[in-house]
Amino acid sequence: MTFLASNIIPSKGYDKAKLEALSIKGYAQDVQNLLLANIDSSVIINIVSVLSQKKAKLEAYKNITGILQYSKDQEEDQTYDIAAEYIALVARMNDVISCVKTN
Repeated sequence: MTFLASNIIPSKGYDKAKLEALSIKGYAQDVQNLLLANIDSSVIINIVSVLSQKKAKLEAYKNITGILQYSKDQEEDQTYDIAAEYIALVARMNDVISCVKTN
């Protein structure tokens, strides 16, 4: 049998996904304040780049086998729909990226 080095167990993946979500929240708050200032286009392009990278990290975590049930167990809430929350977060990120690219 091959050593399964590339798979991530749900506990590690969920921890990393939560940390990434917190990182995105903090980054969004920082960017919101930054956008109130007079900035040049390179800063805006960097914002899109960072958000795209963070979104890619989240994409990797969503495919971890067992992570959905693991998240419900960890949060002690079997009605917790992490998939819906994930979709909403990624949709907001996509909205920001699209808005910046359009404008």
